[in-house]
Amino acid sequence: MKKLRKNLGKKLKGLREAAGKSQSFMAKDAGYTTPQFVSNVERGIIPPSPKYIITLARHTATTRSEMVGMLSKLYVARVNKEIKRYAKL
Repeated sequence: MKKLRKNLGKKLKGLREAAGKSQSFMAKDAGYTTPQFVSNVERGIIPPSPKYIITLARHTATTRSEMVGMLSKLYVARVNKEIKRYAKL
């Protein structure tokens, strides 16, 4: 799971950088007070919020649907992990 989140973070960082936007700009536009949230997403520490996904899609050549497709792998992996964990109980 961590590997998926890190890969997603790298992809989102690449999209942001290709659009010429700073972490600070994106954070503020998404309603965050510091760029720490964007940094954490890009390093794979936390998953992106829907608010950030919409902001990133708006500033890049990526549609919301494409963003959702990228996120689906992460969330499917999370659900599968939870199912396996509960199946052991």
